[in-house]
Amino acid sequence: MLKNAELLIVPDISAFVGADTVACVLATNLDTREDLTLLVDIGTNGEMVLGNGEKTVACSTAAGPALEGANITFGMAARPGAIDRVFPDGSIRVIGGGKAEGICGSGLIDAVAVALAQGKLNSRGKILQGDRISLTEEIYLTQEDIRQVQLAKGAINAGIGLLCAHIGVKTADIKQVCLAGAFGSFMDPASACLIGLLPAELEGKITAVGNSTGSGAVMLAREENQLARAEAVAKNTYHLDLAAHKNFPKAFAKGMGFAEQNKTEYWRLFALKTGFSAAYSLDIFTLIPREDVRAVCAADKCGAYGKNWTCPPYCGTLEECAATNRES
Repeated sequence: MLKNAELLIVPDISAFVGADTVACVLATNLDTREDLTLLVDIGTNGEMVLGNGEKTVACSTAAGPALEGANITFGMAARPGAIDRVFPDGSIRVIGGGKAEGICGSGLIDAVAVALAQGKLNSRGKILQGDRISLTEEIYLTQEDIRQVQLAKGAINAGIGLLCAHIGVKTADIKQVCLAGAFGSFMDPASACLIGLLPAELEGKITAVGNSTGSGAVMLAREENQLARAEAVAKNTYHLDLAAHKNFPKAFAKGMGFAEQNKTEYWRLFALKTGFSAAYSLDIFTLIPREDVRAVCAADKCGAYGKNWTCPPYCGTLEECAATNRES
């Protein structure tokens, strides 16, 4: 027994933004930063804090359990057998390297992002071919699974937007995003931004901060001044009650939708993720058919001459190629 132990009671910001969020603020130093920073802890309840050393505002939104694997047909916790990544070409990664048994939250976000980018979902989230999106021969997503993700992302996206509106800034004004918790550590930020779980303007600003609640608790236990700091954070952070906010239903409904995808940008990012050092869009009107290039093709060093419809001679004569460019 620790007879001389002291029990520290860390204050809440509100009933649904608790001491764990206060600890996150301490660990990430959000309350002392100059730059506008967003702290997000995504779970069944999504807690968010926006601000800096001048002012902070917080909210909580019911994201639901989908991102933790619940209410998903093949959903499961992030343990061996769970698909935790789905790559742009549709390939998967399974925790432990064995046979896929289901899909966890990070894999779910990837899977929806890939399906959206590949044109398998429309902007309303409807599956466009058949009634499922296959990940393996046995594991797939249903229309209801997609709806569960939309409910979660709609709530988180709406919360971020209303926090920004409350202090009079745009999402693009946020300089850094701290993703707290285990889920944030494994989630691919690009996928989260592509599906709109996080606003697209925040991609490139996102950092996983791990178990910042635990780190904040250690700070409180070891440093005497941290309790007073925690009390100041709780006192000075305004709680934005989304349940009573008149604009939440509209923001939530808007947040459930998907943005129309730029296929060119998708493949550019795919090239960069698969190892290319640079990738750019090419304006076809700048292409000039040249005899010397055609002669290089005829040498057949790549082995594709006369075998691929995109290569000579099947791609057409120089004149036909030039005419195609003009008509495009």
